[in-house]
Amino acid sequence: MGPCFFAESDRGICHFEFVLSSNQSHKEALQKSWPKAILKEDRQRAQQLVSQVFRKQAPQSAEKPLKLWLRGSKFQFKVWQALINLEPGSLTCYQSLAEQLGQPKAARAVGNAVGANPVAILIPCHRVIRRTGIVQGYRWGTGRKRALIAWEGATQWKDGPSS
Repeated sequence: MGPCFFAESDRGICHFEFVLSSNQSHKEALQKSWPKAILKEDRQRAQQLVSQVFRKQAPQSAEKPLKLWLRGSKFQFKVWQALINLEPGSLTCYQSLAEQLGQPKAARAVGNAVGANPVAILIPCHRVIRRTGIVQGYRWGTGRKRALIAWEGATQWKDGPSS
């Protein structure tokens, strides 16, 4: 999927993004978002995290689940929780999410909450497409969004269709 950048504290993962360029802007933005944090690079932990995120695991896996530590509004948390509850390999649209939350007129607000997701793929914002079926609107590029959707669908298929 390409280079990733993440931040983790003793409370959990607070940032996960795909790196779009080789400049250091992602580190500067993280420091600005968490001004009191002391950033340290840990390539070994980064490799462990990437392996865990991108490995298809059995539901009964002995590996500890990832812990998130996020900041956001109550509404954002509701949207993010709805995304986490989506079946892997499934897709939805902004309007459907708004209706699921009991706020059918809030599709634009849902879109803003999806776009504010601080942990790419861990909260699966890539599963949200336009109601027309068009795959667009991904902070890390439409090509990557399509690749994530395809990868997730393929890893689900390996287990066979669900009954």
